[in-house]
Amino acid sequence: MHCPFCNAADSKVIDSRLAAEGSQIRRRREKRPVTQEQIETVISDIQLQIRRLGERDVRSRTIGEIVMKSLFALDHVAYVRFASVYQDFQDIDAFRHQIEQMQARGQDH
Repeated sequence: MHCPFCNAADSKVIDSRLAAEGSQIRRRREKRPVTQEQIETVISDIQLQIRRLGERDVRSRTIGEIVMKSLFALDHVAYVRFASVYQDFQDIDAFRHQIEQMQARGQDH
């Protein structure tokens, strides 16, 4: 399947489900070219960052921001996918805006 956002031609959908009362289709794809070791390292880093806050309760917004920063460093496509859900992108312009911000920071690759 061709991904309309990252232009990957070999994106493999492993699960599909209806969302928004049947008006949207959510697809789960195989993981990006990221090793299990990289995933585990990112998870450990996220947990460490949360512990360093020294708070008993951590706002979900704080966790989301930490995850976004970690994904940005790991894989830009995974970052945009997460951001699209986390920030509730409503249209293609939201994707475009996010990508333009990444390019403006000179961080795209």
